Amino acid sequence: MIKEALEYIGKLSKPVKIEIPDSVISGNIGEIQIVRNFLLNTQTGNYVEVNPLKYTPLILSTLTGLSDILKIEEEINGVIKKESSIICIADYDDIVVFSKFYNTKDLSRELFISVKAKKNENEFQFGQYLDIEKFRIAIATFFAKSTDKDILLDSISRVESGNIVISEDDGFSQQVSAKSGIARKATVTLPKYISLAPFRSFPEISPVEEDFLFRIRKGRSDDSVIECSLHRTGSIQWKSEISKQIKKWLSEKLKGWSIVE
Repeated sequence: MIKEALEYIGKLSKPVKIEIPDSVISGNIGEIQIVRNFLLNTQTGNYVEVNPLKYTPLILSTLTGLSDILKIEEEINGVIKKESSIICIADYDDIVVFSKFYNTKDLSRELFISVKAKKNENEFQFGQYLDIEKFRIAIATFFAKSTDKDILLDSISRVESGNIVISEDDGFSQQVSAKSGIARKATVTLPKYISLAPFRSFPEISPVEEDFLFRIRKGRSDDSVIECSLHRTGSIQWKSEISKQIKKWLSEKLKGWSIVE
């Protein structure tokens, strides 16, 4: 019974070794001939690849790196070809390059390159109150230079720990009455909404401003400490603006490539 089963399987398929001319990679590094192995089903006449070739995706972190790699692929007539690949801007910090065509077996596309923007080790803590010195350092570090950034830093620099008396909020700004001497008081007006441009995408892209809610309060455990925080307002328009910048940059560097966002 086992012998008959093996003979039947042997009639169904046999190994076939073929060479694919389109898979010749040539360039300054020389020439590489790729050989692929297939099994032929003698009943259907269909070939099934044995251990099919799979491109190992490259992991990059800059748009310049992506542009350089694709230009090299063109020069050497590599696996990633302009006419059969798509550059997809998946998000403001995420780009993928994959094949245009589906794998007929499982309808998957082959991923060639993944590009993700590098993140700062310690990102800004939105929604969390920080003491005024840590907040000032974070604003100076994680946001691009802008008029509103200068206004915010100047405003909070005039408020010192221990001198806050009362805060008034009219919906547009916050007024902090602070002791400036033994008996004299001074009022510092702080913005409630502020437009800032965080560093959050690729280094080749200009940071895009987003509106944030700024809050200031006395410390919960120690009212002599002043705490500040920034809160997101829910706007996502900045994502679209960054994606458009990325597409423009790539279109200028990679003429003729299919780029979608």
